Amino acid sequence: MAKSFTDYDGHVHEAGETWTFLGDNFVPYYDGMSLFVSPDDESEWQIRLEWTDEGQGKILDSVDAYFVPV
Repeated sequence: MAKSFTDYDGHVHEAGETWTFLGDNFVPYYDGMSLFVSPDDESEWQIRLEWTDEGQGKILDSVDAYFVPV
């Protein structure tokens, strides 16, 4: 990860954190975007984001600035 961010649930994801991307899900009614990732190729995390100006819209509008493929 190139830049740190705080997800919808208040968890901080620090720059340099790495995981394997497993998939995503968007719920338009709530502007909710869930990223499904694995930090160790065994467990699965759900990173919830809210696609609004008050939430994590800035992150989702500029994903390339936050997430870097390795």
